[in-house]
Amino acid sequence: MKRIAYSKAAAKALRKMQPKRAAAIVAKVEAFANGETVDLKKLQGSEFFRIRVGQDRVVIDDQTMQVLVIKAGPRGDIYNELETTMGEIQKLTIDGKGYVLLSEDDYQDLVDVSDARAAKARIDAGEETWPEDVVKALIAGEDPVRVFRKHRGMSIKELAEKSGLSQPYLSEIETGKKEGSLDALRSIASALDVDLDDVA
Repeated sequence: MKRIAYSKAAAKALRKMQPKRAAAIVAKVEAFANGETVDLKKLQGSEFFRIRVGQDRVVIDDQTMQVLVIKAGPRGDIYNELETTMGEIQKLTIDGKGYVLLSEDDYQDLVDVSDARAAKARIDAGEETWPEDVVKALIAGEDPVRVFRKHRGMSIKELAEKSGLSQPYLSEIETGKKEGSLDALRSIASALDVDLDDVA
């Protein structure tokens, strides 16, 4: 089986989904990593592939011994950015203005390639990826502070010292007895070297 890693963007998108949908995506990625046949398409003009999971899709970079999940989410999202390199684009002129017409699948490929290249560039520049066990724990609803603390190999005592919070308070946050103030969550995120929304 190939190792699986998730970009921050993919992990955050999965965490926002209904757990059943996110679990279906994770299962499909695992199936691919295990060599099983999945609904896989090479994205034109790129090194990326897309796996379809119902109405969702996952963009991956299938490296030698690792599957890097770059993007996950529903088909037909609203996108901001496009890149070129597609065939089968028809040019139209309407009222003197130039337009292009392409199929929805080709449009989706354009967007996915553009987004995947941007995410891959951030990863190549040093943005952290998260291992599969972290992503699975997050989408299963485990407390994110505990998940990231364990991922960083820290004890609750070490996190308390590094964040400037008391150990009992951190314990109450991790067990769900307290939500944690915004300032406390900022301190925790900083100590764990994650974004605030990763622990909130």
